[in-house]
Amino acid sequence: MVPSLITPPPSRSGEATPAKDACLNPVNGAETEGHWIKLPEALFSSIMAVEPEVNPLYKTSKALSDEWLKTALRMNDKTATIWSRLDIAYMSAICAPHADLETLKLMNDWNGWVFAFDDRKSNKQASKQAYKNRDSNILERPAPLLHIPQLKKVASANRTIAFDEGTFANDPIKAAEEVIYTLATLDNIHPVVSPDENPLRHTLQSCWMRFRERSSPSLQYRWKKHLTMYCVGVLQQVGVQHRATRPTIEEYMDMRAGCVGAYPCIGLMEFAEGIDIPQYVMDHPSMQAISRITCDLVTLQNDLCSYRKDLIQGEESNIIFILKDQGMTDQQAVDQIGEMLYDCYRRWHMALANLPFWGEGIDRDVIKFVNGCRNIALGNLHWSLYTFRYLGNDGPEVKRTRMMKLP
Repeated sequence: MVPSLITPPPSRSGEATPAKDACLNPVNGAETEGHWIKLPEALFSSIMAVEPEVNPLYKTSKALSDEWLKTALRMNDKTATIWSRLDIAYMSAICAPHADLETLKLMNDWNGWVFAFDDRKSNKQASKQAYKNRDSNILERPAPLLHIPQLKKVASANRTIAFDEGTFANDPIKAAEEVIYTLATLDNIHPVVSPDENPLRHTLQSCWMRFRERSSPSLQYRWKKHLTMYCVGVLQQVGVQHRATRPTIEEYMDMRAGCVGAYPCIGLMEFAEGIDIPQYVMDHPSMQAISRITCDLVTLQNDLCSYRKDLIQGEESNIIFILKDQGMTDQQAVDQIGEMLYDCYRRWHMALANLPFWGEGIDRDVIKFVNGCRNIALGNLHWSLYTFRYLGNDGPEVKRTRMMKLP
């Protein structure tokens, strides 16, 4: 694996790739009919130009986790099949290519929780209304990193769930209460929650208890902090739904950094890769910048890869819609996101340049941390074009050609 630390920083956005490049000029004849966009080459540039390393325990961890989550989240057979097809384990295997089986399974299990938890704030009726009222600048909830509409059906009718359909989206007080109760399960004196009592809290509590058994106090502190940041981000999403106007680009990126789910993934990555960095090192502005840029990369990758799905489902929770409100076409908005990606890479290399030297032991872990953050964004990108979630069966072809057909 080539370390991200030695990837040369981008000096410019880059010139247009020659037309002879098969990756950018693959659609001809009848296939060019309809409305297409060309994804920016920035998606796979700079630190994202690295070929992902996949954990060899990927398939084994997936089988174990799929079985456990079906029971823990009380999934029926149909929902369990959908979850298995999404294959989140593939993303985990890229995020933590050196993790042992137990830790890799833990990452998969946590992803199962965050999918289901995030879905509790879904409100399809609000989404449809937002699409109808798109000219009134009503912004419905941003699409999260992890989200399955079918997980509204994960349990039998008599189960206890965190949020009934629409309750989270329409009742901020109820949402805040649920977040408080959810975070309380991370208290070491909290009673054990059974899956029959509350599948979501049971799943998170189980993940936390396994994490706590094998991690240092400083890492426990950071993961709790990351989970709290995620839950606060979820509440911010709920608040945005009640605004009469869209957020600005800066507001949108700040909000998505919290709720996209990348911060908790960073804590899990540290755990999985055996990284234990002192808190004073983690508090350095360059380390904080690397974490935030990871969230920004994941957000921009998601919005590009999910745009077709968002158009089909009438969900305007995408930065492309904010850019189009500024007068841009689809392609101009996509190109602007490409420039934002290049800016992320520049910020990344600037943060690296400003890192102090702490000595061999700490510096070795810092390098592992930086590469691990890069792998989180890399895993998200390659999984997004691998799973059926965004593009159905077209993901590999979109990855090869960079061309996406819009509805």
